[in-house]
Amino acid sequence: MFIEILKQKSTPEYGLPFNLQPIMRSYQKAGFQWLMMLKKYGMSGILADDMGLGKTIQAISVLSTLNTTSVSLVICPKTLLFNWANEIDKFGKNLSYQIYEGSKKERANILKNLNTNILFASYSIIQNDIKQLEKIDFEYIILDEAQHIKNATAMRTKAIKELTAKNKMALSGTP
Repeated sequence: MFIEILKQKSTPEYGLPFNLQPIMRSYQKAGFQWLMMLKKYGMSGILADDMGLGKTIQAISVLSTLNTTSVSLVICPKTLLFNWANEIDKFGKNLSYQIYEGSKKERANILKNLNTNILFASYSIIQNDIKQLEKIDFEYIILDEAQHIKNATAMRTKAIKELTAKNKMALSGTP
């Protein structure tokens, strides 16, 4: 079925979240459609384009379509944690989130009381807390600045591969 859809060079239309329809550009809407089609067929995907063209809003649009009880994980450089939070506040008002940082005790408490749609974590925290995080089945794992795992033998990359999710998405603005 998936191969037939690709041969037809058309994909089914998926409903874009209402609040994002007037905001997103046509190529961002096309990216949303592509990501939703990948999700439907249980495939992972990569969004790679120049910086500033809206990969984050495309990812948020997909997260906005999920069940309200699902938990997804966004992994990004520490410097982008609060940027993601700001983007959710702006474009994903239906989504709750938690920034996963602090002392080991504070992080354990966050996981113990995990009642949010999105958990934001830095690459280094994932590596440090992999034993706790690998026990969670996430709906989505999104890697922002995915070039951070380009070295297959790095401990960070190996840790991230231990995580489980129904869907995975990599974002990169770096060639």
